[in-house]
Amino acid sequence: ELTRVLMETIGARASRRESGDRRPPYVPNGNLPIRNFQDGEFPEWADVTASGMVSLGLIKRGMHTCYGCPINCKEQPLEFDDPLAPDPDYSAPEYETAASLGPCCGVGDPKAVLKGQELCNAYSIDSISTGVTIAFAMECFERGIIDEGDTGGIELKFGNGEAMLEAIRMIGERRGFGDILADGSKRAAEKIGGDAWKYAVNVKGQELPMHDPRLKRALGLGYAVSPTGADHMHNIHDTMMVSEVGVARMKPLGILESLPLEDLSSRKVRMLIYHVNLRVLDNCALMCMFVPWL
Repeated sequence: ELTRVLMETIGARASRRESGDRRPPYVPNGNLPIRNFQDGEFPEWADVTASGMVSLGLIKRGMHTCYGCPINCKEQPLEFDDPLAPDPDYSAPEYETAASLGPCCGVGDPKAVLKGQELCNAYSIDSISTGVTIAFAMECFERGIIDEGDTGGIELKFGNGEAMLEAIRMIGERRGFGDILADGSKRAAEKIGGDAWKYAVNVKGQELPMHDPRLKRALGLGYAVSPTGADHMHNIHDTMMVSEVGVARMKPLGILESLPLEDLSSRKVRMLIYHVNLRVLDNCALMCMFVPWL
């Protein structure tokens, strides 16, 4: 019954089925981390979005769903003749995976991103931490902190989709340099030594999700103070709090007005604290973390 009500009332259901949670505006507004959080432009992002992959004949629109979810936004890879063709039994990537294995690693090849999604699922490893850790290694490689002698002959440069995929395999099998990366960027930096720590983008050993704190300032504060490390699910998203619609759910808590994107006053911090507590309540109620944003 609850599923039926949600299907009838969730206004964003149609748009989610069209694009999942991969939407082109992530680039123009500065939210998308590119080349290990170094850059703000990535023209190839359009090919990695749901619309881009559909137009290239790589996936079909969301007709599948996670268990119990009424949105049905999960896209499915199509079969095509290519060495990087993914197993269609695996779903297509959602935003965090597409961004971490794609732009964060400088990879604009949607086929490589699709294959990377499959490999992460097959190895049962987190795609965000995997992508950000590989991006960390790529920056270390380009800065001369590590070389092909360390990586087992892999030219681990930004934009090298084949190298990204091989790094995932090495991590999943804890093989060669992958054995170092498998522990995440923080511990990998400690083992590599030198200036490697400067390029390990993490909080408390947890790699940052694909939301740039230079755009979402309160989110960045939330990353810093989270007891579990960088977390975008129990956090506030400043871009959602600039409108009355985004703030509506918090009005019963006394948060009565929206705030500008660039605001980081005590009012924004109060909003962050209340929102974090609200998301904990959602978890205790076994509530889907996406529902409040739909």
